[in-house]
Amino acid sequence: MHSSVSGCTDHFEEDEESALETTRNIVATLNVDQCATPSDVQAPLYESEDLLNLALYDSSQFPIYQILSRLVDGSQFQEFKTKFGSTLITGFAHIFGYLVGIVANNGFLTSEASLKGAHFVELCCQRNIPLVFLQNTALQSPAGLSVEERARLIKDQAKMMSAVACAQVPKITVVMKGSFGPSSYAMCGRSFDPRFLFTWPTAWVAMDTAEGMADICCAESGMEDDEAGAGEEKRKALRDKLLKRFERESNAYYGSARLWDDGVILPQDTRKVLGLSLRAALSSFSRGEGNKFGVFRM
Repeated sequence: MHSSVSGCTDHFEEDEESALETTRNIVATLNVDQCATPSDVQAPLYESEDLLNLALYDSSQFPIYQILSRLVDGSQFQEFKTKFGSTLITGFAHIFGYLVGIVANNGFLTSEASLKGAHFVELCCQRNIPLVFLQNTALQSPAGLSVEERARLIKDQAKMMSAVACAQVPKITVVMKGSFGPSSYAMCGRSFDPRFLFTWPTAWVAMDTAEGMADICCAESGMEDDEAGAGEEKRKALRDKLLKRFERESNAYYGSARLWDDGVILPQDTRKVLGLSLRAALSSFSRGEGNKFGVFRM
């Protein structure tokens, strides 16, 4: 109940032995300075070259756990709120010896997932842990939602956006596949100025899909059918023209060529790039006394 419905608990274990092991893993990373040494680094158990194939999976079935197992040290990932808001994966791991909080999409950012993300981001802020966002946001039509569900979704996503915007820890974002709509803001997209922002060649960055934006523009074009039916042909020609333009401008290379991000990286190089980025970000990060606010269980 409290692990999957209310979200009041952070971890769920089947027996006391597992609960104690989880507690040990949590306590082992408390108040630890971020000063990785070569002896701290463990290679993942799986080959990074596999990421090239995993990046080609369909967006709706993106294998995020398999991707994580090829990015983090020893393929060890301590997940946070596993059963609650499962379309967002949060948890702690080490990358080249640096402790990081990972926020990764596993589908559309629901209300529960947004609350979970806000809680996790605030927790990382209190502990001065840098955040790594692995972005694959998806669009969801509001047609199937009631007025109450739409209002709740907007407010809950706004809570996560607020937590991400106010986070003072280093933030690094990797756009793996889709970066669409307001969910991309909550996942620390370009508008939220992460310390580093990288894209995979498979990434698409836009407010909507190319088809969706083309349909909206055609619907608002004001073209009317005449007696010869030329209006429909004009709309089709306009849609085809807009579709090609939106597909070109949503492509990862289009944005990177205009310095909207820090570069397009190969999927198999992601772990190495994250390690270098963390080293650079933490070298200039003043830890101080942490943030002056509590962790809100929303």
